[in-house]
Amino acid sequence: MARLLSSLTAALALTLAACSAEPEPTAPADQGEQEAVAPSADVTRANLGRSIPARFHGVWDNVDGTCARESDLRMEIGSDAVQFYESHGIVTDMEQSDDQSAVVTLAMEGEGEKWNANLRLSLAESGTILEVDHEGAADTGMAILRKRCDD
Repeated sequence: MARLLSSLTAALALTLAACSAEPEPTAPADQGEQEAVAPSADVTRANLGRSIPARFHGVWDNVDGTCARESDLRMEIGSDAVQFYESHGIVTDMEQSDDQSAVVTLAMEGEGEKWNANLRLSLAESGTILEVDHEGAADTGMAILRKRCDD
């Protein structure tokens, strides 16, 4: 009986050890792979000095758009985030070229994907038009003009 009790105690100890709360070590990521950045509160707190200037804040839509929430080219710019139709980005860096333009780097997330994006924001027509060049778009003439929407 003592032998059976000793065996059961050993089996129980092994079972409990297997259920340990310590996480499994993970292998380092392959150097050749690009790691996606997930937007998080930590990213926002770490970049408080890199806010989008207030003159860019607000709701914007395609110049021919309705400014309705359903508009697929609508975007809302805040001090530390940009909300698009099906995605959003947290500011990770911001460079101001001059009073009318800035380049914003965003940690993006949407539709189950995560990526980084660079946007050049340029104001025109007394701040009523916003030209948005996505990374590389300035070279192809694919900038999108948006009008400021009244909230």
